Amino acid sequence: MNGLDAPRLTRKKERNRADTACFVHQLLEHEHKAKRASKNGGLDKIAEYRKGDKEGENEVQDAEHQSRLLTKKQLSDMTWGVRALSKKLGSLRLKLKVKTVFILTKAHDEDLIDYTREITSWLLSTDRATPYIVYVQDVLEHNHKFDAAGLMRQEPSSGGRLKFWSNELCEKHPQTFDFAISLGGDGTVLYASWLFQRIVPPVLSFALGSLGFLTKFDFEEYQETLTIAFLEGVTVSLRLRFEGTIMRSSKRIEDTKRDLVEELIGEECDNNHTHKPERTHNILNEVVVDRGPNATMSSIEIFGDDEHFTTVQADGVCVATPTGSTAYNLAAGGSLCHPENPVILVSAICAHSLSFRPIILPDTVVLRIGVPYDARTSSWASFDGRESNLNLILNWRRPTVDPISTSQGLSTATNASSEAIMNTSQGTKPPLSSTASASLLKPPLPSPGLRTPSNRKTIYDRNLNRTRTAELSRASFAYLFSEMVTYAQKRVTGIQDLERRLNEQGYPLGVRLLPLLLYRAPPRTAARPTRILPLLQFITTTLWKHLFGRAADALERSSANEDEYMISDNEPLVNMYVSVPKEMNQLNCAAYVAGVIEGVCDAGAMTAAVSAHNGGTEMWPGKTVFLIRFEGGVVEREGILEGRGVTG
Repeated sequence: MNGLDAPRLTRKKERNRADTACFVHQLLEHEHKAKRASKNGGLDKIAEYRKGDKEGENEVQDAEHQSRLLTKKQLSDMTWGVRALSKKLGSLRLKLKVKTVFILTKAHDEDLIDYTREITSWLLSTDRATPYIVYVQDVLEHNHKFDAAGLMRQEPSSGGRLKFWSNELCEKHPQTFDFAISLGGDGTVLYASWLFQRIVPPVLSFALGSLGFLTKFDFEEYQETLTIAFLEGVTVSLRLRFEGTIMRSSKRIEDTKRDLVEELIGEECDNNHTHKPERTHNILNEVVVDRGPNATMSSIEIFGDDEHFTTVQADGVCVATPTGSTAYNLAAGGSLCHPENPVILVSAICAHSLSFRPIILPDTVVLRIGVPYDARTSSWASFDGRESNLNLILNWRRPTVDPISTSQGLSTATNASSEAIMNTSQGTKPPLSSTASASLLKPPLPSPGLRTPSNRKTIYDRNLNRTRTAELSRASFAYLFSEMVTYAQKRVTGIQDLERRLNEQGYPLGVRLLPLLLYRAPPRTAARPTRILPLLQFITTTLWKHLFGRAADALERSSANEDEYMISDNEPLVNMYVSVPKEMNQLNCAAYVAGVIEGVCDAGAMTAAVSAHNGGTEMWPGKTVFLIRFEGGVVEREGILEGRGVTG
């Protein structure tokens, strides 16, 4: 076996691609067999191979979290096969036998819930020639606006045909769905890619969001569009996805200094495995390796095909697919690329060296990105904006091909990817579970809910604080705050009245906290802020750390009004242990924190009105934005102090 064909990790047991539940892999294998039998093989009976989608379920589940460890030759053969298949599929109309339809929408968007109900009712109607089985997200099962029970009464014949999907169903049984419909923007299509990590049904996307790079169809014409797609077929466009495998460095018995470059181009080539795989993600847009909340730059090593390419000193590195070239890659100064180009785009984020330029690599390159063991800080990784708090050293390994579809209406995505490999640096503790934020501040606390630690005790059995020297007990706070909210709720008539009462209860605390924290501060930093920005920075750092053990997630100034500022908290502590009933879903208990902020501002002689607003996103559903509106006199004084050069 020559050097190029030598596997970099243990070769996985070979199996026929036609045995998988993916019609793209079946077509690749069919074409390969046809070429061996006859040079005139083609795709004449392309539709009949779709029936294999329901087969091979057990085998796919066994390989769900394993990376396809291909040799260089296998990888090249597969990528060239996908390119040829993509070119042929672009000129064919693929007729699918659709019976089960998967609908994905933004469950928190009231307008989209109406559209989801409308399209679900149309699919369940007896006017359709095929009795479709429709799956919608499980959170809509008891949603009063979606009114699942009303749909069943409206279409009595639809009994048993309206079902609800969960993330677990998409992960373990992706073969259940014949066709997927996306209602939203590009983020909704990315979410579909994230849900279907291995087998992706054809996705037809209706443009109902802010961006439309991946959404080609107008919802107003959905009946005509779906009728043509189901009866006459669709034209498929294959899209490139990345397969990123997170790997941890193996522990060594001997206490010697470790060199990442030597391990990856030396020991790994000799089949000495210095890393072990942990989990795998398939990515449609990009993988970003950055410095996270660290104040200093990241030091990143880039490898390709067992060779060391370069060392990058930057805020991070963005590795994007052609589909993701218009996203973070473009913002980082990377190249725009047509989706059909089989390439990997590598761009540095705010590189220290002005000579560093974006790199375009072929999809057959085995790309690895790593942070050396002696780096000043650890690095964080983000996969399509998710799973990004991996407080690890990172490097990348080998591409692979997996189909994700979107149809001509379908823009199908197939990937030649890279596996992400991560090594924990020596002495680094295991990371907490959170997601990277665009803010430079410390990442938020873990997601809310009753957490069960390794000793199987709940929050009622132990202090929630992570350190024994913590001044405040989070468990006591959670109990007292929930009692305070319950007490206030019994004495109000509405949500606004309740939030006003919570604001008033937090105000005295803020008035007392400012002098207390200034008294405790070192003499050189104990001066009372006289300008707006220093006061707000004091609130987002010193005050937030004192109250919640971390800094706030973002501080922004309104572009429309010069007297308005916004503080963002992705997961407010005051909302973590309070269960809000559905009929009061507009309530934000962080109004108490808004009162604290208002008290601090008033104590600093900068009178302001502060309110808490729900700003939930797909990634941070509990995100809260605190709107701070200063009085006119404060803004006028700010202009005078700025003119005099006062900075404190």
